Amino acid sequence: MNTSQLQNSIKRAANDLAGFKRFELIIASICILIPLFLIWADNGLIRRSISNYVYMRNSHIFGMLLAVAAMLFIVNGVIYIKMQGLRECKQQGKWYNIILGAALLGVVLFPHLQYPIPHYISAIIFFGGSAVVIALFNDKEHQKISWTIAILSLVSLFICSFNALAFVIPGTGWLSLFWAEWISLTVIAIHYMLESLGELT
Repeated sequence: MNTSQLQNSIKRAANDLAGFKRFELIIASICILIPLFLIWADNGLIRRSISNYVYMRNSHIFGMLLAVAAMLFIVNGVIYIKMQGLRECKQQGKWYNIILGAALLGVVLFPHLQYPIPHYISAIIFFGGSAVVIALFNDKEHQKISWTIAILSLVSLFICSFNALAFVIPGTGWLSLFWAEWISLTVIAIHYMLESLGELT
């Protein structure tokens, strides 16, 4: 390979990486905005969980938004596999985004009132898996911020589940499953934003 071919190859790789980082920002934006779009589509109603919007009049919007987010996760995983030869692309990102995307599709395909077991298994894999990925699949230099982000996500979901199953922890009565899920989606989005900006590798 001559110098010109090498330069062209490096330039293509840099362009691919820049496009990949923009793609991660798109995933992050969708994660944060999904609850807002659902509230808007349901005439301002805040339901007890994001999953409950499948029962709103415009339920196709719920399906569309979560399916788009799920496919973005899956495509993100596939892109990692395709780009694994790039030095700037973290090597372990080969499979987990595909699993998270498939789990999010499970949330869409199995409404929680009709199919509670597959629905909640899919939700646990998505939210719990995202927290594990955030905590473990980053370099040692950024472990503190990764663990902080992951713990924030899990704590919000734990508090909400505890409040529903036992008694309400003082000061957390406002934290319905809807808000806990939105906090977790925002945490996932922050992780992707940090990744795309080069703060996490």
